[in-house]
Amino acid sequence: MREALRIQDRFAAEPLFAKTGRGYLKGEGVATLNKIKSNLRRKAATKSK
Repeated sequence: MREALRIQDRFAAEPLFAKTGRGYLKGEGVATLNKIKSNLRRKAATKSK
C-alpha cells in the first residue's frame, strides 16, 4: 500500500472518450530508476544473510 501511494501521482488518466478507457504511467528519470534498483538490491542482500 505504501508503494502504491508513493507512485500515485505518476498515473495520468486518458481522455474521457479514449479507446481503452484506461490511463498510463508517466515515466520518471534515470535517477529514480537507479534508486529503485539499489533499494531492491539492498533488500535482496539483507534477505540472503
